[in-house]
Amino acid sequence: MPEPLDDIIIEIAVVGTAQRVSAMHPPSLVEVVFQAPLSTGRATLEHLARQKLAYRLRDRAPARPKPPDRGGTLV
Repeated sequence: MPEPLDDIIIEIAVVGTAQRVSAMHPPSLVEVVFQAPLSTGRATLEHLARQKLAYRLRDRAPARPKPPDRGGTLV
């Protein structure tokens, strides 16, 4: 079940003619980073950041299982 996205941290930095947006969900430590045109409004950026975080939280891959112990050296 995805975690609620009520509290997220958003950082917006202007880089040339684009905005670099970093958004983080503190409880899960999941972060997304994307770029948008300089003319994009803050509300749109926040909405997109929430959507991207929700996607990442929903589709997080489970931890890989440990390979069976077959002797030898795992490289």
